[in-house]
Amino acid sequence: MSPHSESDKPIRSKVMRINWTSEQLDVIRADQHARLMVDAGPGTGKTEVLCARIAWLLDRASLEPGEIWIISFTRTAVAEIRSRIARHLTNPANAHALRVATIDAHAWAMNVGFSEEPVLSGSFDASVQHAADVIKSNEHALEYVNSVKHLFIDESQDVVGPRVEFVLELIHAMPHTSGITMLCDEAQAIYEAAEDSVRPALLGTLVENVRKYRPDFREADLTEVHRTADPLLCDLFVNGRLVVRGTGLLGRKKYLEVRRAIAQSSHQSIGDAVEDLRRLSAAEEPGEDTFLLFRRRGEALSASRQLGTKPHRLRMSGFPVVLEDWIAVVFWDWTEARMSKGDFDARWARRIPMGGVTKDAAWQRLAKIAGVSDQLVDVRRLRLRLASLAPPLDVCRLEFGDHGPVVGTIHAVKGRESREVRLYLPRPQSMKLEDEEGFESEARILFVGATRARERLLIGHSFMSYASKLPQGGRAYTRCANPPWAAEVEIGRTGDVEAAGLVGRRFFVSASLALRAQTRIAGIRRSIHLAAARRSGPEMGYAYGISLNTKLDEPLLFLSGSVNNDLFQIAKNLRKRQLPRQFAGLKSLGARTIALSPDDPSCAALHHPWSESGFVLAPLVVGYGVLPFK
Repeated sequence: MSPHSESDKPIRSKVMRINWTSEQLDVIRADQHARLMVDAGPGTGKTEVLCARIAWLLDRASLEPGEIWIISFTRTAVAEIRSRIARHLTNPANAHALRVATIDAHAWAMNVGFSEEPVLSGSFDASVQHAADVIKSNEHALEYVNSVKHLFIDESQDVVGPRVEFVLELIHAMPHTSGITMLCDEAQAIYEAAEDSVRPALLGTLVENVRKYRPDFREADLTEVHRTADPLLCDLFVNGRLVVRGTGLLGRKKYLEVRRAIAQSSHQSIGDAVEDLRRLSAAEEPGEDTFLLFRRRGEALSASRQLGTKPHRLRMSGFPVVLEDWIAVVFWDWTEARMSKGDFDARWARRIPMGGVTKDAAWQRLAKIAGVSDQLVDVRRLRLRLASLAPPLDVCRLEFGDHGPVVGTIHAVKGRESREVRLYLPRPQSMKLEDEEGFESEARILFVGATRARERLLIGHSFMSYASKLPQGGRAYTRCANPPWAAEVEIGRTGDVEAAGLVGRRFFVSASLALRAQTRIAGIRRSIHLAAARRSGPEMGYAYGISLNTKLDEPLLFLSGSVNNDLFQIAKNLRKRQLPRQFAGLKSLGARTIALSPDDPSCAALHHPWSESGFVLAPLVVGYGVLPFK
């Protein structure tokens, strides 16, 4: 980044002394009333510029934190933006007063706070669409929106369907003097419109609709790449993006040209995924700062199976929230309404080994979530917060697993970066069903995957098989060609492992047996262990009991009924009638906490003390093994 004049020194002192480029300063220091659409390619410092502009508005334009709204695409991005903003601010505490949330969270607040008949059930799309109606019809909601002095919208190229309508209504309701900063990159638009809209949604992305209906926006560009200094990657970031966005090539031709550009910009060909993963399993650990990326969920799960007990983490949608495991270790038998710091310290000293988060840092996170004071935590409030669909990210892990390289889908790592990326390109036969528009989308997806790399990009080929998924629930599975009566099936989705299957009275005849299983889970929470499943009898609802391969006669837990329901559907698709009696190919990647709210009726089915404490330890069960549907 190039240095600027002496007049920039006050700004640099408040944004970590960064020497901004002229195009970045054009965005950061734009008038507070300006409405900007910022076109920012991968690695051009988009998020850093967003945070610096917020700091400038607070420090220089004298806006109050509560007058600034930030809309981001995911909860993870929300947490990252808030953290980065704090580093830029003269008073970091102001970051907590900013209204940073996803579109769905903003819509939920509008829906619940101002609607006489809020939509509290149904799809997220229904909630967002109802919130758009609330903005148009409720004077109190309109007054609330009128308090916004500046609106930031991140990843606006991925805002589609009913969320476009919601944001446009939000912009329309804001005072004309309010500023707006939209950040986008249409070369990275990889999310399609939702299919469950209550009414027909606006066609196109938010960016396309703003260009069409809002002439009051000025366009700005961020073009200089800062993520990498590698010439091959720089060329891909800039020229590859031109191919993706260009109109000279369409459909399949564009897809093939993007693949060629990625191959030319890679540092090494790593061949077939099976062979490469076998090498990784036998070699030294690739390192924490490595992505192993696949196009589809089933492929990433197959890669995890190939890695066996080699340390790795999974990153993709569909997994349960990973609450820190130390919460359950500390609280599983605590039945009082409050816990003091002294009690917490004593339990931590007895139960938590050295390493990982420190005792004081853990307490600070709990006090932030449910603290009565800095020395006392309200346990009931803690349970309510942690049992929600979106628990605080302060006590969540982003990946499914404890350590090692990240194995995941391209969609799941969008917005992230890594020192090294091993990108496994889809096989040609998996692309046979794509139409021309589908090839355009696939070209953008591959471009996003390749541009996550900071230093090294390695290219390989994915597995030969083509994964499917159930329309209801999304469970991935792959039909086996040989034997034809088998399929690789995903185990470990949200809802597969529940508290009842871990310490429930139906599955464990005594509390001592449940405690024995919980103790063994605690013993494997920092390592990877192979496991297998065996189907139980009618007294347990034919649930599958999961046991470690070293102790096949002692189940750690029992899978929920949703697994059986999905297996019946897969069996039907395979034209089979019987579910497997047992199957292998499972493993535990560590452990997590399951928190139940005080009024959760499922508590009544648990053994004491979990029925009163509401905290249960669960293994991070995952599998994509071959299940025999004979």
